[in-house]
Amino acid sequence: MSTIEVLQYTLKPGTGAAFHTLMETQSIPLHQQCDIRVLKYGNSLHDADKYYLVRSFQNIPEDAG
Repeated sequence: MSTIEVLQYTLKPGTGAAFHTLMETQSIPLHQQCDIRVLKYGNSLHDADKYYLVRSFQNIPEDAG
């Protein structure tokens, strides 16, 4: 069974573009190295200082959280 996790971030004003660059250059590659499937990520369509990350996990034990 797979689990989908949706993370939402509220960033400091004016930091949305820098955060997206950090996600693309550091965080997403690290997720991939750890075999965590990233389904989608990016800035909110209505606010550049809001961000989302959607990832998928396989076979998480039922008592893990």
